[in-house]
Formats: sequence, structure tokens, C-alpha cells
Amino acid sequence: MKPEIAIFLFVFSSLSCATEVIWSEDKKALAFCDKKENKTQCFVVCNNQATNVSDVELSNLGKIGKYNYERVITLPYKWESNDTTSCMFLFETQAWFNNQRLSAKEPVWVSDGSYRGR
Repeated sequence: MKPEIAIFLFVFSSLSCATEVIWSEDKKALAFCDKKENKTQCFVVCNNQATNVSDVELSNLGKIGKYNYERVITLPYKWESNDTTSCMFLFETQAWFNNQRLSAKEPVWVSDGSYRGR
């Protein structure tokens, strides 16, 4: 079994059920999120390291504005790039306020197992 698959299975097994998994073109990197007890956990697996990037949801909500949301969902949206030291994915957050859906997207850059933001 490839190491990146083993890491994915380990991280994935600790979550209830990831709703969307986005793979890089070469299948060496992936991103996913899981909603657990009203808290979203998002991860990027890059170069055999799983990195928690859950703060992307707060970044996206900051773009939308601060409200008492009825519902919030964050998912990986698109793979952007990866190389031998880093990976980049785009994440989208959707928030409902007064029955209206608002959304924002944010790039997530992971390098050497650390979440670097944009």
C-alpha cells in the first residue's frame, strides 16, 4: 500500500465520514473535510503528511461576514498544484443566513506538513 493511502485511511478512520475528497492529478495529494458536532475538520494530505487546515473555514466566514448562521458547510473545491514540498487546494465555505446561501473560496497552501494559508 502506498504511504499516502495509508495516511489517508488513518486520518479518514478517525472521522465519521468525509463528504468530499479531492485528489491531485497525480494522486499524490488529497483534501477532505468532515462535519462533526457542528465543527468542521479539514485536512490536506501532502507528501505523506496529514495537515489540519480547518482554519480555512474561519477565513472564508470572515470574507462572508459575521452572522448567526443557520448552517455552515466547508468542502475542498479544487486541486491547484503540488510538488515535492508543497500542495495547494481551494476550499469553499457555504453559509446560510435568513434562508439565503452565501459562499466564499480560499486557497490553502500546505508546505512541509504546515498550513501556510494562501
